[in-house]
Amino acid sequence: MLDVGIQVQRQQASAQKFFKLTKEFFSMIEEVHLLALETLAHMFDDKELMKSLQEAEYDLVLTDPAIATGLLLARHLKLPVVLNARWITSGEGHFAIAPSPLSYIPSPVSGFTDKMTFVQRVQNVLFHSITMFQQKFLLEPGYNRFCTKYFKEGCDIISLIQEADIWLMRSDFVFEFPRPTMPNVV
Repeated sequence: MLDVGIQVQRQQASAQKFFKLTKEFFSMIEEVHLLALETLAHMFDDKELMKSLQEAEYDLVLTDPAIATGLLLARHLKLPVVLNARWITSGEGHFAIAPSPLSYIPSPVSGFTDKMTFVQRVQNVLFHSITMFQQKFLLEPGYNRFCTKYFKEGCDIISLIQEADIWLMRSDFVFEFPRPTMPNVV
C-alpha cells in the first residue's frame, strides 16, 4: 500500500489506483478508530479501573488527538486536556481550531504551497473535502455512538478537540506556511 501511495504522490498512478488506495486507507483508519473505541469501552465498563483513575486525582490528560479516545477519557474524568498534536482524527490540527482559508492554506496531502493557482485552489478544496468526508461519514458515527452510550449529555468529537486547553503542536513554524493560529497553540 505504501508503494501505491508513493506512486500517487509522484503522479505516476491512475485515478483508479488513487481511489482504490483512498478506499483502503479509509477502511484501515475506520477500523483503527473502532478498535480504540472498543478498548475504551472496556475501560469504561471496568468500574474498578475507572474508580482507581478517579481516585488517583490526576491533574490533566496529555493525549494525541489522532485517535481521540484520550479526549473521551479526559471528559469522563473531568480533567483539562493538553494535546500533543499535529494530526487530529481526520487531518491536520490547525484546520479544526483556527481559520484556515483554503485559498492559501494548502491541504497536507495536496503538496501545494501557499502560492496556488486557481486550479490548485480548486484541487485543494477537493482534497480538503475528502478529509471532511472521512470525518463526517467514517469517524463521527463511531464516536457519536460511544458518546451517546457513555455520556448523558452526549458529545461531539470535533467539539472536544476544539475545547482542548493547550495544543503542543508537533511542527516547526520555520517549515510551515503563514497561517492564523490560536493563543493556546504552542
